Amino acid sequence: MHLEELAPSAATLRAIATAIIILAAGGLASQWAYRLAATALAKTHLDAVEALAPALAGEHGRCMSVEERVAAERLVLAANEAFYEAFRAGDYQAMCRVWAERAPVACAHPGMEALSGRASVLESWSQLLRQTSPLRMRCQGASAHLFGDFAFVTCYEANGDEPAHLCATNVFVREDGQWKMVHHHAGPLSAPRPERWAPARSRLMN
Repeated sequence: MHLEELAPSAATLRAIATAIIILAAGGLASQWAYRLAATALAKTHLDAVEALAPALAGEHGRCMSVEERVAAERLVLAANEAFYEAFRAGDYQAMCRVWAERAPVACAHPGMEALSGRASVLESWSQLLRQTSPLRMRCQGASAHLFGDFAFVTCYEANGDEPAHLCATNVFVREDGQWKMVHHHAGPLSAPRPERWAPARSRLMN
């Protein structure tokens, strides 16, 4: 069997990432997250999942110390803030740099159909950032969740001085040593959220 026959499709990679992110959010150990994610996939992809195991465990396939995890989660939060800085500045080139170049990407803007693929996602941002009245989108209450080379941030979004009216999830992967966005999903809250200022944080920070 050729190696390319074992390589998972983009959909399978997304399934792996999603399963692991959900399990990690629940606080499960990495080996259990890996086993359950692998079990959920078709047998034909198990060899490919096995090949991905080091990446799922983190750099060099080892468990990270608490200090390393905190440092990594701070970098994830910095990447998340870079996304909102590009958004506020209406800077399309900066927005392009935020998104992964090789990993599969997707985006779901509020009230719009989900987009898949880097070209489609960035075209949507090109149109959004060209608006006459740019959105001064602020991120509130960002919280980072890390699992190996995958991470996600949950936060609230507010436009200018208005109270937050959207809840967002931003997903990142480590690409060439840097955290890059692979998914952004924002949806409306049932009611505006009063300002409750808190610094962006890692789950491990005091």
